[in-house]
Amino acid sequence: MAFEGFRQVNDVARKRHEGREREYLSKAPAHVLRLAGSLQFLNWAFRGGAEPDQVDEEHMGRAIQLWDGYFLPHAYACLRRIGITDRHADARTVLNWLRHSRRAVISREEVRTDAMG
Repeated sequence: MAFEGFRQVNDVARKRHEGREREYLSKAPAHVLRLAGSLQFLNWAFRGGAEPDQVDEEHMGRAIQLWDGYFLPHAYACLRRIGITDRHADARTVLNWLRHSRRAVISREEVRTDAMG
């Protein structure tokens, strides 16, 4: 079954990541299931017939492809932009503050009070 293979691969990938990436990957199976259901019902809405009572392999495979080829790469780009962990986000904040303040020498207290506010 395609979903079980996806879930196992995702579980291995999730264990290799940390912070926000790990949190996002933890939600992947539920997102893929919802995508597959949505694709299945969209197909039914266009073709008609009996309402589907389960998701077939074709739509599950397409949902996995959509996740792997579109949603996941975009999520990685966004997560790297905001910071993978709170520590990364804090470092980005301090680096932006340093760039804008244009100071050659700073103290830890200035970083704590001025940059991190």
